[in-house]
Amino acid sequence: MSEALPIFASESVWAIEAMALARLAAAVESLGPEAARVPRELQPDLPLSVEGRTAVISVMGVLTRRPSVFTWISGGTATQQIEQAVERARVDASVSSIALLVDSPGGSVGGIHEASEAVARAAREKPTVAIVQGIAASAAYWLISGAGKIMASSPLDLIGSVGARLTVVDSSESMARRGLKVYSFDTGPLKSAGVDGIKLTEAHRQFFQGVVDKVQAAFLAAIQRGRRLSPTALEAVATGEVFVGADATAKGLVDGLATVESVLARLSAGEDFSRVRSENVDTNNNAASLAELRSIPGVEALGAEFLLAQAEGGATLAEATRATARALADRLKASGNTPGHRRVGLPDTEENLSRAGAMTGDAIETFSDAIAERMKSGMSRRDALRAVAAENPELHWSFVAATNPNKRRVQDLIEERFS
Repeated sequence: MSEALPIFASESVWAIEAMALARLAAAVESLGPEAARVPRELQPDLPLSVEGRTAVISVMGVLTRRPSVFTWISGGTATQQIEQAVERARVDASVSSIALLVDSPGGSVGGIHEASEAVARAAREKPTVAIVQGIAASAAYWLISGAGKIMASSPLDLIGSVGARLTVVDSSESMARRGLKVYSFDTGPLKSAGVDGIKLTEAHRQFFQGVVDKVQAAFLAAIQRGRRLSPTALEAVATGEVFVGADATAKGLVDGLATVESVLARLSAGEDFSRVRSENVDTNNNAASLAELRSIPGVEALGAEFLLAQAEGGATLAEATRATARALADRLKASGNTPGHRRVGLPDTEENLSRAGAMTGDAIETFSDAIAERMKSGMSRRDALRAVAAENPELHWSFVAATNPNKRRVQDLIEERFS
């Protein structure tokens, strides 16, 4: 066996369907050490074309960070180029929508996070649909998980393989049988972990498993942000299993069945392709729309930059409500000001006014946390606000007073927000 396989198999963390990795390893080994780089004349252009006002981006074959021998021999795609193509389509005013055509078993995790984030950014600004044309496994699924919608073009498409792998060959015994012994002079106990001829220790195993676990955590976080699966549904797909067609739809990994032609026609007609809700979706974890963010009491006092930060971060309504409460409380504490409005239904005694002023800053976060807790049971923000206000009118008054940047009458604000 040439040295190409151990180096290929052990120097990177891969998120790729197992049989595809085996075929690629065999192909790399057959080329030998001479095929280290792709000739410049064979390096591909960006995988981007435009049909009407829809940018069509190809995600094909084995994925690597840059064009390399792997992309060359497998007909694969460089994630760096996918990221560039998506970003170009996002900022191009002549492009109104984006379609990702996917037929990939996955690949190296290098560059996947960046490409996946580019897809998610694009989906927040333009209709962005991923269409599977055979397989979207492992790193390929990670890459498209942030799309506005994921469609399978055939009931036999393969989707999933959610997981990561790092293969390390312990050749120490093989070398010993040949009378060879490898000495390594290191600056740390893990520096030579995985080096050819060095025995793999338990510390090495724990180190490599830790690397894979961290990659898996990032993979699952991307799926959670993009697909908004419930914890139970997320756990069910994180087995490394590949799901076929309808099973992938039932698991919440795809949104339905549609041909490439029909999706392109619907994008051309201006269809929004908003995510379809299912029993697998955690509705409490949906990213809040700008309209929902603007409805949060007191958020207008924090300005457009705060709103934009919450939107770009994919904050849920509950998360944004808590963030607003914290920001308003911090602003109040910094200014040293506490509103002194009359509390609804409470006499204007010196004791009551003093208590109101003292609790105002804490009331913002306490009231917002109570709303967020009610929303976890599926209650809308409006109904949750009503319920908490009814249970604790004094806390509600202090909250409204603290989120009143224009010093309007508290009673007017309450009537406006409950109208």
